Amino acid sequence: MRVLNGASVQGLAGRVGEVVSGDGWTTVVPGNYTSPQPQVSTIFYNNEDLLDEAQALGALLGIEPITELADVPTITVVLRPDFQE
Repeated sequence: MRVLNGASVQGLAGRVGEVVSGDGWTTVVPGNYTSPQPQVSTIFYNNEDLLDEAQALGALLGIEPITELADVPTITVVLRPDFQE
C-alpha cells in the first residue's frame, strides 16, 4: 500500500503511514504526489477484491472517496489539503 502526500505538508505521508501501520496494515510505503487530480483526499484500489480493505482504511483515516482504478498498485491513499490529521 502507498500513502502519498499531495497536500504540501512536510512529513504528512510518513505520519499517516505510521497511523496505518499502527492499525495493523503492513508494507506501507509513504511518498509524494504531484498530480493535480484528485482535488480531495481519495483512496484508490486496483480491483474489487480490495474494496473491503479500502473501505476499512477510509473509515480509519476519515477519507470518503474510495475509487477503483486499475492503474494503481493494490491500494493507494492520496492525501490532499482537505485531509485532517
